[in-house]
Amino acid sequence: MKILFGVLAILFLSVNTLAEAKQCTPVLKVTKYKVEKGDHIAFILRKFNQEPVFGSFGSLNKLLKLNKIDNQDLIEPGDEIAMPFTCEEDIKLWATIDKSDYRLITLLTIPQQKSDSVAASPELSPVSQPIIPTASSKVITEDQSLNDILKSESGIKPTDPDIENRTPEEISEALRYRMICDGEWTGTQCITRYSTLFLEGSGWFNRYDGTDPAAPGGVNNKGLLLSKLNPQIEFGWQNYWTENLKTQLQAGIQSSDILPEAREIPIEQSKKTLNNIMLQARFETGAFGIGLGFKNYDKLFYRFRFSGLSTPCLSNAPSFAGCGVFVHSANIIAYFANMNWMFYQAGKFSYDAKASLYFLGTGAAGDFVVFNGTATDIEFTVRHDRVREYLYASVQYGFSSQDTSIEKQTSQNLGFTFGYAWKLKDW
Repeated sequence: MKILFGVLAILFLSVNTLAEAKQCTPVLKVTKYKVEKGDHIAFILRKFNQEPVFGSFGSLNKLLKLNKIDNQDLIEPGDEIAMPFTCEEDIKLWATIDKSDYRLITLLTIPQQKSDSVAASPELSPVSQPIIPTASSKVITEDQSLNDILKSESGIKPTDPDIENRTPEEISEALRYRMICDGEWTGTQCITRYSTLFLEGSGWFNRYDGTDPAAPGGVNNKGLLLSKLNPQIEFGWQNYWTENLKTQLQAGIQSSDILPEAREIPIEQSKKTLNNIMLQARFETGAFGIGLGFKNYDKLFYRFRFSGLSTPCLSNAPSFAGCGVFVHSANIIAYFANMNWMFYQAGKFSYDAKASLYFLGTGAAGDFVVFNGTATDIEFTVRHDRVREYLYASVQYGFSSQDTSIEKQTSQNLGFTFGYAWKLKDW
């Protein structure tokens, strides 16, 4: 029994000690924050140390209820949202702008000082002595400019040390629109140079259409090849050299397999593993972007021979004397230009549409020659930014047309891609 009372006494003393260490004066006035471009609610709450953010009793739910917000992704730049502060001590860490019936919190920090009682304590080393906020918060009146305050108040330091030398007009909107600096800026300024490593997994459906030029009378001479769901994996690196200019390098490998021909004609495929490498440079401004680049990749070509069905199929016969479908691979260099438009953005989500035009170079497949051709594709991408990394998914449709020394080649491709990217620190 004595042990039990001892344990209870220790717990009681511990609780009292913690209560004294954490002072909490109830909030005296509603405190709001003005949303800026690129902000999202979780980021705002973390900025003001309102942890934990998520969960039933997290600050995110409290903020949504306080402001009667149904969708956290629908906040807009310029909105003033009430913050779920419970203690004045948490607000005093930041400078505020005094309004008539509320105060507007800023990202200017208040210098902290040591408590006199703590400083006088001999048993605490300078390193271990806790730091507490000052007794009163710095209040900024509405008629004062930020630069004037920074010049006159040495005690208030912005989180961006270069904010005095910048104006809003000097800050590009490209990064903010594309959400690539969210959580990685200092103060209100986005970083202008950073790198991303990414990994993509895709699945592709392919369709190939052709004719048998040797079929008598052009009867039953149409050929159609469909592929299975061909998996592909790609990895790459992209780097923003400035807030508007980036380069992208990626390489990948795809497993390609053709389905059996509908008329049970035998298919011979020479290569089932296709490689590609791509390099492009892009310029992005606001919600628009343009790109130029080249791609070196393995492209499938085919030839149909149905006219010899009455004789045994001899796939190795000279001059393609046998019957069946023969699928070859040719290495092609393609030059391309594209344009994309981020047509919608809400919170951490962005939606992009991109159209590309390719000029296809020459090559050789089997014993026939591949001539120049063209290709087009359109792509729709949804991206979810997670501050230090992001997830994205896209659907892409493409069409290509290319002449060969045997017949005209056309193909259609439909693909689904899921990617994960890691954003590296500003270099």
